[in-house]
Parts: sequence; structure tokens; C-alpha cells
Amino acid sequence: MPCPYIKGLFEQQTFIKLSNDKATEEYNELSRAGFRRSHDTVYRPSCCKCNACKTVRIKVNDFKLNKNWQRILNKNKNISMKIINGKIINGKIINGKITDGEYIGQLDNDEQFNLFSKYVTTRHMEGGMAAMTRDDYNNLLSSPVDTNIIEFRDMQNKLVSGCIIDNLDDGISAVYSFFDINLVKNSLGSYMILKLIELANKHNLPYVYLGFIIKNNPKMIYKSRFKPLELFKNGLWQPYI
Repeated sequence: MPCPYIKGLFEQQTFIKLSNDKATEEYNELSRAGFRRSHDTVYRPSCCKCNACKTVRIKVNDFKLNKNWQRILNKNKNISMKIINGKIINGKIINGKITDGEYIGQLDNDEQFNLFSKYVTTRHMEGGMAAMTRDDYNNLLSSPVDTNIIEFRDMQNKLVSGCIIDNLDDGISAVYSFFDINLVKNSLGSYMILKLIELANKHNLPYVYLGFIIKNNPKMIYKSRFKPLELFKNGLWQPYI
């Protein structure tokens, strides 16, 4: 298929469909081998003429807040974070609870989809996600493994950003995030990653998996700022330099 990251190239993937009864176990192992999840499959680039995509993860225990990271946290100090728990299947929360204890049976995600749609049509107009419908968004949320949505809201309870995460036995995998493009000065993309690092540290999880990094793609190289970073190369996790 056409490469979504480098114009003019074609993408090839190795992918595996997760088993119904062993999805969590398989996913944990394959994540450690550089694979990413989409719905009920995991995949890894295997392009013949290009190896630009590298899976990366943050070493949580060695991560240090610098002045820039602290500035971003301070800038968003009035934003609240709420984790919606429960397995998500076709946009519905199964046996789900919000962390404050309020039970919900179905995710009321109109607000989420509206924010997501504005984000992808503005920031990623050239990609296939810009044409996603509400049903497509629900499918993005569908997961056979332990998946959460994290909502970030301002003091007026307005949704300003969201992050879909998978919970692994050795860390948190950031599946997809989106934010209010009118708040670009708040660096909400980086802010959400900082909060995932905090969450992983709180639960003694050693890694935050960030997906792919691509050296010559400005929308992907920002991940290199989160040091120390490891990348999966030649079958091993290695320090990112």
C-alpha cells in the first residue's frame, strides 16, 4: 500500500491476527518484538527497500524532567486527567468504570469523535484517517486486549485532548492521541506523553511504547526528545542515538 509517512514509497507489513483466547499473552510478547496493534491485528513494517520506521519506547525509570518538560506541565496544570476503564468493543465499555467510580455501560464519545475529527482533518489531511466516520472511530477504539481511553479536560470540563492506550505487562502502549488544534501552544501531544510516563512510573511499569519514529518525518521525529529512548533494531532493543 502507499506509505503514509514517506511520499512516493510503498509500505509492506508483517501482520498477525491475535487469537481470541490468547490475545493478551500474544500481544505482550509481540510488543516486545517491535509490533504495534490495530484492532485485532499486530503489525510491523517489513519494507524491502526502506527501513525508516523504527519502533521506540521510553525507559521510564531513567527519564528525567528537564526545564522544558516542567514548563509544559506547568502550562497545563489546570487540565484534569480521567482514565476510562474496561474492555472496549465496538465503542462500548464492557464492565467498565471511570476512575471516580461512576459506572458507565457505553462510551458517550460524541465529544471525543468531534475533537478527533477536527484534529485529523487539520493535522493529517493527507492521510487516510481524515476521512474516518463515527463508525470508523468506534472501530479504532475496538480492542481484544486491555485498552483504556484517557480524557484530558480543562477547568470548564471541556475535552481538550484524548489518548487511547493499551496496557502491557511491562508498560503502556500509546495507540493514538489527538488534541484541540487551537491549543497548539500548550504542547498537548508532549503533555500526554509526560502523563503516560507518570502513570507508568506510578504502577512500576518500565516502558512507555510510542510506536514508530521516522528520522526524516517531522511529525514522527518529535519522539526523540523523550530521553532515554530505545529502538527495536536487528531483533534487539538498543539505545536510540
